[in-house]
Amino acid sequence: MPFSGGIQSFTAPRVGRDQAAKELEALSESERQDVIRDLYGLEAATEEDPKIIEQQLKELDEALEALPEWKKEHFERAQELCPEIANDPAFRLRFLRAERYDAEKAAQRTLKYWKFKEEIFGKDRAYRKLVLKDYTEDDLATARNHGLWLLPKPDRSGRAILFTAKPKWSYKHRHNLVRWVW
Repeated sequence: MPFSGGIQSFTAPRVGRDQAAKELEALSESERQDVIRDLYGLEAATEEDPKIIEQQLKELDEALEALPEWKKEHFERAQELCPEIANDPAFRLRFLRAERYDAEKAAQRTLKYWKFKEEIFGKDRAYRKLVLKDYTEDDLATARNHGLWLLPKPDRSGRAILFTAKPKWSYKHRHNLVRWVW
């Protein structure tokens, strides 16, 4: 499915340039500056104190524990099938950073991550490290025709930069693209 224009998102509806501009204009100056800083990585990386990180990880564990059992199906499956990933402090820290160290939001993000990963990869592949033979022929075709490149140098905050030439996007199903980028 070639890219058909507009701003592409796999988790949100398609938004045309006019709609995106309208939404940006509706923001206050402060909110607009926050968006620009986030988008372009202009904010300096936060210094992390190991003691504070340890405390934040404990809070994340408590927040995950406090969630209802019925919500934790995929997360518990990950803890059972790939504890070396699911319980890895560095892996869990990603969710805390993404939510600016809000443990409850990070817990929700963690649950969504495992649920979405199983949806995209299936139970047989979601809970282990992937190797090239795990990808379908359609996934590999997407990789050859994706229009996505990982740039060789990170941004000022050390984050990887993914460059895209959207007109080159070609895939049978969005899952092929998501699996390849994952």
